[in-house]
Amino acid sequence: MVQSVPPLKIPACYCPIPSLIHPNAAEIDACSVNFLARFGLCEEQQQRERVIAGLNRVAGLTIPRGDQVAVQVASDLAAWIFAFDDICDEGPLGTRPGELIEAMSRLQRAIESPELLVQDDPFAQALRDIRLRLNAVATPVQVARWVDAMRGYFFVEAYKACNIARNVAPNLSDYAFIRVYAAGALAFAVLPHIAEGIDLPSTVWEDRRIRALTEMADSVTMWDSDIFSYAKESHRSGDGHNLIDAVRNTYGYSSGQALKAAVAMRDRVMCRFLQLREEVTAEGDPLIRRYLQGLGHYIRGVLDWCLITDRYVYLDGLSSSSLAFHTAGWRDTPSDDSPEPLPIPSIAWWWSVGATGEASRP
Repeated sequence: MVQSVPPLKIPACYCPIPSLIHPNAAEIDACSVNFLARFGLCEEQQQRERVIAGLNRVAGLTIPRGDQVAVQVASDLAAWIFAFDDICDEGPLGTRPGELIEAMSRLQRAIESPELLVQDDPFAQALRDIRLRLNAVATPVQVARWVDAMRGYFFVEAYKACNIARNVAPNLSDYAFIRVYAAGALAFAVLPHIAEGIDLPSTVWEDRRIRALTEMADSVTMWDSDIFSYAKESHRSGDGHNLIDAVRNTYGYSSGQALKAAVAMRDRVMCRFLQLREEVTAEGDPLIRRYLQGLGHYIRGVLDWCLITDRYVYLDGLSSSSLAFHTAGWRDTPSDDSPEPLPIPSIAWWWSVGATGEASRP
């Protein structure tokens, strides 16, 4: 293997949450490979190899304590998202927002109305299959939350495609909002508590503290994904929609300065997540405590996955290519522990939710 470019040097990321993995993680990955083949989601050989190589026990790491049937649904969704994202990021649809919106509208309809028998669209057929299997392990309210999160995913993918078509790079505040939903992040984050049999009532789910904690967990994982995929994305299909790009463009930083700032930002959000989680957990509701523990496992699982997945470790997503990065991995102290909100308007409210669960007024 010849190293064509020097690997990116990534600082260690703050994560004091211990690592766990589902005991059947390898079997779950193998079933997801069969899922991809059953629906023919990756017809091109190299793309198929990349998606398979990138699984790396992603569901087992992020949902280490869940029911295996439900964790399998999450793993298959991850495989589906990897395959679909590759098409959006590196295929023609990523620069054709009209065609992409049309395709995603059909996908959304397939999960809103699974009674519809989808024809000639393997991605819609596979996503409908995920919806039907989710029906068997989740309540109708939980399924509705997942369907709504998928709608958000498709919406921001359309937004992103419009930006790319117009050669527009988002500022940091817009990008932070996009990243809450992009790559199916929030849709996947809905699944761990379903797999663990945690049924949060709507009054809890809509509590602004719970929403803030869920968005923070989701964003930390997606920012980690941005940080560790940056070298690969820059090498293959850089489109400006990465946290490091957004920081660089907003502040006029070099790539190295933006990388350091991005790690500090995710560390500050991690600190806020842990602080707010402790406050809410102290109220003593065992269901909420389990849900918030699950969010912690999700954060740590994604970080562990980022450190090992061929999807990010190698420039072309396959172990036969050049290394994309070197890193010290994780650390148990933050590089930025400031209690002040990040100066990012779209997410600054995470620091303002109070004891009642409502955001304080300015």
